[in-house]
Amino acid sequence: MKIVILAGGSGTRLWPLSRKYYSKQFLKILGNKSLLQLTFERVKSYPVYIVTTYGNDLLVKEDLKNYKEFKDSNIIIEPIGRNTGPAIAYMTKFFDENDIVCVLPSDHFIKNVEYFKERLKEAEVLAEKGYIITFGIKPSAPETGYGYIKVKNKIDYYFDVEGFKEKPTREIALEYIKKGNYYWNSGMFVFKVSTILNEFKIHSPEIYKILSEININSDDIKDLYYQFPDISIDYAIMEKTDKIKLIACDMGWNDVGSFSSLHDILDKDSKNNYSNISLYEIESNNNLVISEGFNKRIVSLIGIKNVVVADTEDVILIADKNMSQDVKNIYSLISKENKEEAFYHKKVFRPWGYYKSVIDEDGYKIKEIIVYPGQRLSLQLHKHRSESWTVVRGDALVVIGDREFMLKQGQNILIQKGEKHRLTNPGKDNLVIVEVQMGDYLGEDDIVRFEDDYNRK
Repeated sequence: MKIVILAGGSGTRLWPLSRKYYSKQFLKILGNKSLLQLTFERVKSYPVYIVTTYGNDLLVKEDLKNYKEFKDSNIIIEPIGRNTGPAIAYMTKFFDENDIVCVLPSDHFIKNVEYFKERLKEAEVLAEKGYIITFGIKPSAPETGYGYIKVKNKIDYYFDVEGFKEKPTREIALEYIKKGNYYWNSGMFVFKVSTILNEFKIHSPEIYKILSEININSDDIKDLYYQFPDISIDYAIMEKTDKIKLIACDMGWNDVGSFSSLHDILDKDSKNNYSNISLYEIESNNNLVISEGFNKRIVSLIGIKNVVVADTEDVILIADKNMSQDVKNIYSLISKENKEEAFYHKKVFRPWGYYKSVIDEDGYKIKEIIVYPGQRLSLQLHKHRSESWTVVRGDALVVIGDREFMLKQGQNILIQKGEKHRLTNPGKDNLVIVEVQMGDYLGEDDIVRFEDDYNRK
């Protein structure tokens, strides 16, 4: 069996800790390991493949680089994200039709890992017989943030599936629990590649047609990928197929899909408070205080109950914990205004290294730029800003127009608006640059690339 981990989501319900270009699977919110690392560790005894979108592959490589079992070549890159339906269809291009594949989200928590591995073996046996297996979680509360699966006819260790149910109201969820034959939809599936391909052919012919036209070695794959509908695997296949079977699991599962669900699995004090930074409280309970990890400030709560405080370098979120599912709505408002805080953290990874915004004011911005050894930025220009570069550490090979020269530590250069330029680190250690941007528009999209080692547009 092969494992496919889907790692392309945005995790907007955990904003501002997660951002569009740094989603929740990379967050180390359950200790010193990211959710992606924990997922990988659960299944690393199998061949593991990661499906992610372009750009996120850099974060995947950085996150898993210390695992000897991880192979960069096992990253499957979607040109763009089109939801889990097209992602799962596309990944079949990289396997044989007789392969059995287990598809896992990258951002879920499982407490009882050995129990999960036993259920995985059971699912593999069923998949070999041509079934699609999902893992159902026995509801512990009338959760309205999960989809539900109705089952019937228990056969040995699995159930027939009667139907998938959308996220219910609290009243309906209570009815589901009362009836006893409903399970939370975990979003984990096991199947043979030939089985899932046949189900796409029957139930999602639009996806199947586009998939049949895709050549993974072709340059026009992005144009075809845009034609995929934006649809989940549940809508595309699972709600329609008669091949689905459910294995009930009690493995301490949590999808970490909201601050409320995150609070459920963290170790809390005697007043049910959790904080990963210094917290002083008076008559406050059932609160979640969580920081990116570098903030050392003290948080004080007086008479506060059932509240989420999420603290980052550039954003503070304060929310009623019972309304934590609505964080995505705040994110939507901010992203519609094209605020950088919706998309990026202060520290932003790039294929050549990373940069960190230090000061961002009207008319100017200051960044620290780190370029890895042997890497270089694209040959580019900006239409709305000029830039100055000062070398703090290392030697920089700089191209401006038709000139090429070296900048040493302490030296600087000004790049005028509209000038083609490029920065390269020819050394064996990280190159550190302080960049000052000046202009009437300083957005990250003010860039025209002419040559790029990483095939970005």
